[in-house]
Amino acid sequence: MLALPATVFCLELSHVSPVLLYVLREHPFTADRAMGYGVVDAMDPRVETVDEIEARIRQALDYFRPEQLWLNPDCGLQTLPREAAVGKMRNLVAAAERVRRTLP
Repeated sequence: MLALPATVFCLELSHVSPVLLYVLREHPFTADRAMGYGVVDAMDPRVETVDEIEARIRQALDYFRPEQLWLNPDCGLQTLPREAAVGKMRNLVAAAERVRRTLP
């Protein structure tokens, strides 16, 4: 993956495996690359809490600098009921704001 001529990678990481995180730690991204880190499950209509999403964001910050991190759903939300999709995005924004306020 790191050999590809891409500057942004998007991975479905709302249910990340320890194996993948190990790979990310062993092969860190260079400063000129970013990660689209999926922090909400696009297949489950349950709206994750702000706390759940915040924990996923904080986990992502163990592997990527804030300026490298793009927060997004795992995939498109088009298969979810509108209320669920909107709720997930509202909570994602709230979690991101909460984390942002704690960054140096």
